[in-house]
Amino acid sequence: MDVQKEFKLWYNRTFRHHVECQQYLKYDNNDGLSCICAHRPYKSTSNQWSIERAIKYTFDEQLDTYQHNTHQCMAISKLAHIVYKQWTLKQLDSYKTLRLH
Repeated sequence: MDVQKEFKLWYNRTFRHHVECQQYLKYDNNDGLSCICAHRPYKSTSNQWSIERAIKYTFDEQLDTYQHNTHQCMAISKLAHIVYKQWTLKQLDSYKTLRLH
């Protein structure tokens, strides 16, 4: 599974543009230069997500760089899981809530 490509598609479907955004009506699943959404950091279709940024924007977590290889592998698995299972915003919010308790 190409996690980076599949993650980008999942993220854009899950974290849609705000109504006020010029990308909202025609290009909701795509990145674009006219996007004003803070939760959509990439404004070009050629941009690719880094693992660190994907974890930060999806889970509100920081990737530990001390044991980078181990944590990077776990982060890729975590991202692949939510993409494969096609998690919704509700499922993601439930996960974040459980993690905080």
